[in-house]
Amino acid sequence: MASPPPPPKLPIPGRRNILITSALPYVNNVPHLGNIIGCVLSADVFARYCRLRGYNAIYICGTDEYGTATETKALEEKCSPKEICDKYHVIHDEVYKWFDIKFDKFGRTSAPEQTEVCQAIFHKLMENKWLTENTMQQPIGLWRGNVRQKAVTMKQQGVINVKTAANC
Repeated sequence: MASPPPPPKLPIPGRRNILITSALPYVNNVPHLGNIIGCVLSADVFARYCRLRGYNAIYICGTDEYGTATETKALEEKCSPKEICDKYHVIHDEVYKWFDIKFDKFGRTSAPEQTEVCQAIFHKLMENKWLTENTMQQPIGLWRGNVRQKAVTMKQQGVINVKTAANC
């Protein structure tokens, strides 16, 4: 039988409470040393320092499962974006555990809790009129390797919306 999850880590009045996070890694590859050094290691070192100082610190991170990187990898591996996310989230988790990165929570941007929190923040910002809606045209620069052809393929499959291949 699996052990129950640990209780949530909450702010403690009168103590120094620190929330630590790092850039969320995309789920389009197996993390390598550069990803670890440039993304999660410095936050892990800071979290360890805070804990040694007796601060109430929580280090949260997770895989970023939204965006073109995920969709492109799914096309490359001939599967759905969800299958890519499921596969690479597990791989990321295993690699970080192997490197002894100590997250208090390693989640996913597709988790229902994440969606709920993000939507609540968005709605609060809208209520307070801190957001504005705007439309702008931006150039699409997909010239590296065969990424341009992938963008054309994604357009044909209806995954992304670009005017024409010439605009890529």
